[in-house]
Amino acid sequence: MALLTDGELKAQLLAGRLLQAVDPRHIKGCTVDLTVGGIYVPGSKADALGSSTKHRTELTLQQGATAVVRTAESFCLDGHHAAVVFPASSVSLKGLLMTNPGHVDPHYNGHIHVTVINMGREPYPLQSGDRLLRAMVFRLDRPTALAVAAGDPLTEELLQRLSPDFLSVNERVDTAAKRAIDASDKRNLLRQAVMPLVVAVVTAVLTYAAGYWSLKDKFEARLAELEASAKASAEAKARLDLLNDRLDLLSRIEALDSEVKSLKQGARPR
Repeated sequence: MALLTDGELKAQLLAGRLLQAVDPRHIKGCTVDLTVGGIYVPGSKADALGSSTKHRTELTLQQGATAVVRTAESFCLDGHHAAVVFPASSVSLKGLLMTNPGHVDPHYNGHIHVTVINMGREPYPLQSGDRLLRAMVFRLDRPTALAVAAGDPLTEELLQRLSPDFLSVNERVDTAAKRAIDASDKRNLLRQAVMPLVVAVVTAVLTYAAGYWSLKDKFEARLAELEASAKASAEAKARLDLLNDRLDLLSRIEALDSEVKSLKQGARPR
């Protein structure tokens, strides 16, 4: 088995063999570039643009969106040749995932169809004529006898089976957004229900606090009055005690004076 080089590929193309509708400028080294032809959108209604009977020529794939792409070029392999198709690196690096490129059997006649998914963060533009795949053609050591029935795999049933949104990314985003909105609505309702209660509680607390501080001020003022009164009473008692002491002393002095007078009278001669 040998891989055909650019010279051999161009010679085969000029002879109308192996590949059809190929631009010779798309032959590089030992590969051939295959480009976007028709674009089909899963979930499209019958006979609508993007359906199996009416392909699109351009489409912007949003993040997670899928499409089926038919190549503009087609194979017309004989029993002596087979091919391998794989994504172009420049396409894969931009986040476009292809699910079913691979081996092309001898005797295959027809276009290549691949399912593509935009796995990148940004929208991916698809347009007819854009580079999509690369193909390598091999010459077999001996031919195969069994012919491959190509047919057209694109049917309305196929497009209806494929999801237009890989892993339901958009659906999950919408669901998450709806849940967030519902949660926000519930929080708003809860706020509306609780807020009057909170206001009432705060008002009651403030009223109680105002009454408390007013009562506290009155209590402290009365306490100051009592302390002042007690202090005045203590001072008055001290003065009274001092006066009593003085009166007691005077009483003793008067008693002594009386006793002295008595003694003096008793000592006079008769």
